[in-house]
Amino acid sequence: MVVEPPAAERRGTLGAYLIPFSVWVLAALAAVIMWATAPAHNVNGSCEGLGFGCTPSPRDTIAMFVMFFGIPATVGWLGFCAIVTAILNKTMPAKWWVRGLVSLAICLAVSAIVLALILLIW
Repeated sequence: MVVEPPAAERRGTLGAYLIPFSVWVLAALAAVIMWATAPAHNVNGSCEGLGFGCTPSPRDTIAMFVMFFGIPATVGWLGFCAIVTAILNKTMPAKWWVRGLVSLAICLAVSAIVLALILLIW
């Protein structure tokens, strides 16, 4: 027989996921706004594209950045934050928003360390 947890406990467990994942939604929204407002042509009149001395337009640069960095960062962020939040839900007896903020702090710290290591190696 499966015993369902009370509704308040389920909300508390799922509510902790809300904070780190809402930060991802804000970052994705910022990327879409940057892409939508960036100029589609180079302002200095130089040729557009890749190779032969040409440079991509700002809009194409943002699209390539999101494609090459944003997608792997999204998979890493969502996966790592889900694991951290699940562990905190099991081990930390606190309110859901405290667990969410602690999870967000851990995810941001690990993201900053990974970014620093990538920049150091590169």
